[in-house]
Amino acid sequence: NISGSGLDMIDEIRDPQTVPGPYTHFICVERYNSLEDVRYEETVRSLYNYIGLVIQGNADAELYFYTPWKEYNLNGSSAANPAIWVTFTQAEGQFWECIGARINDTLAQRGVTYRVKTLPSGAALAYLVNNATTGTVTDITQGSVTATMNLLFSDAVHLTNIGKYFEACVIHAATVGDPRPLPTVSGVTSGQATTLQDQAWAIID
Repeated sequence: NISGSGLDMIDEIRDPQTVPGPYTHFICVERYNSLEDVRYEETVRSLYNYIGLVIQGNADAELYFYTPWKEYNLNGSSAANPAIWVTFTQAEGQFWECIGARINDTLAQRGVTYRVKTLPSGAALAYLVNNATTGTVTDITQGSVTATMNLLFSDAVHLTNIGKYFEACVIHAATVGDPRPLPTVSGVTSGQATTLQDQAWAIID
């Protein structure tokens, strides 16, 4: 595992030793940098197996598939013109939705009642980027497209606090409900928080 502690993740998922009680929520994400991983690393089969472990530990656990996104500088896209990235990420979002549906088909075929819910994180980010760079999103759109992208991204793929706050609003909207009004956090103004909550809810509602 990431800390190198030798933690047995299979046993941990079934019978947690690092947290009190069973895991109540399971969020899985595939690597962002290659859609080929779905084929060659057998995303559907692997996730199905992990879900089985989670359910062994807690039959009432909520299951989620978090959808990633690629760097915005792919295929000629850039901070100054992210249109190609937006189009690709929107299409990729549909691909990930299909993977989530395929996993649920497998669960249905096996006769179990639990299902995975897809979190449209990448597609939601593309929605915000498109709105903020082709129009005006209050407190998010800056004086240039590059400045707007820099407000949301710390590099070509990772997010600033503002971008992270938006993703948190999306996840809240998809798992709990209306993110308005969630509290703001460091690095995010109250105006930005309100706008990002509205944008996230517009996607999920």
